[in-house]
Amino acid sequence: MAEASDLWDEFFQNRISTPHIELFECENLKVKSFLRGRNNRRYLKRNPKMEALVRDVCSIIIQEHEKKQTNVDGMIYCMYSLVDSKVIPLYIGKAERIGRNGNLSVNISDAMSKSGSLFARWGYGYAYHLGDLSAAVFGHERKPVPKYEKWANELFSNKESLQLKSQVYFWCEAWEQNLTGPWNEYGPTSLSFLEYQLIGIGSKMNPDILNAEGTNFRLNG
Repeated sequence: MAEASDLWDEFFQNRISTPHIELFECENLKVKSFLRGRNNRRYLKRNPKMEALVRDVCSIIIQEHEKKQTNVDGMIYCMYSLVDSKVIPLYIGKAERIGRNGNLSVNISDAMSKSGSLFARWGYGYAYHLGDLSAAVFGHERKPVPKYEKWANELFSNKESLQLKSQVYFWCEAWEQNLTGPWNEYGPTSLSFLEYQLIGIGSKMNPDILNAEGTNFRLNG
């Protein structure tokens, strides 16, 4: 049987490396916040280096989309922590290149905008990671999303002071469907299947991973 840690390390050995990029802009593990929108609601602030990484990856995806043919499916991403220098996954997801209308996904194109409401799933808009997480942390006047209440409880030791339990990092990459995922025997791996594989391995690495689906993926050697 394949060892989850071996599969994880082999896949990420040339992907996640120093310097690790922090997800939030923070100081001494206290996340900075800002006011946004007509109602001046408070939001958790993305790290500018994280934003630059997302924009670089989305720029590659957009350039590939403009070609007649491309192998790029979209963006794979991972929110993670470090324990004794080892990457521990907190959440794994994807942002597809093609949207529901068959054209370039607005999740990808919005990453190049100033507002970043969608921002490849990490936007400040509701139904997006940092929008809903901010709503859970600051108590925005809307129906709470249990998923992000769980995120808030897992990430913060003190939500009132915005104190993180430990530093939270972010990685993403443009994924080509002709690349191979953690299991070499599967050969070329689509973005959707890659996400499923990584969540499965990630749940073995971290039983408290924040993904709600795909965590029971069996590791067959």
